[in-house]
Amino acid sequence: MRLMLMSQIKKEVAAAIADYQKGTHPGMMNEMNQVKTMYLKGGVTDSFLRACIKGGHQWCLPNVNIDNAVKALRQFDFNKSYKDFEELYNCIYELLGTIPRVRGRLTLYDIARRIGHVLNNQVSPNEYVYIARGARSGAKYVLSIQRMANKVFRLPITSFQSLFPNISSMDIEDILCIYFHEGKLKGITNPCIGGCHRKDNNKRGKC
Repeated sequence: MRLMLMSQIKKEVAAAIADYQKGTHPGMMNEMNQVKTMYLKGGVTDSFLRACIKGGHQWCLPNVNIDNAVKALRQFDFNKSYKDFEELYNCIYELLGTIPRVRGRLTLYDIARRIGHVLNNQVSPNEYVYIARGARSGAKYVLSIQRMANKVFRLPITSFQSLFPNISSMDIEDILCIYFHEGKLKGITNPCIGGCHRKDNNKRGKC
């Protein structure tokens, strides 16, 4: 039974990777490139900082929380060279980790990857795959993990490499999130209602 399940998981993951690599879900990179364009054109403005905070999953964040996050991000050093994504993420956590609705692991990860994309030494996840919400559920499924402690928000990329060979940490997270919500990593129909990757913005679910 376990061998059959593992075989099914491998087929589902392979199909998800093949579909993803066709460019069917370009939302993450499009969003990151838009933020970088704002930075290159205008530098560190409040509009740019808001774009770093509010995008994708964060479309429903209340303005008061975004305003508080913008104030906090004004202290971030965009000229510093961060040695890896973990150092960058920790800096974002220190600045934003007490702000309601912004301090969630998924939001902090999304903000960190957007900011990492604009830095002179572009910093992106490498050693770890960050898992929250859909990506967390997808990771539990493909790795056959029954229970995972709430404090776990990233896993070594080595845990995924047999299923996701030569796929970046950031893309693994994106694939896990998208295809779990679409039901393609569970063998069931489970349309995404979270609003993360839907084209119909009027049918988004809760943030």
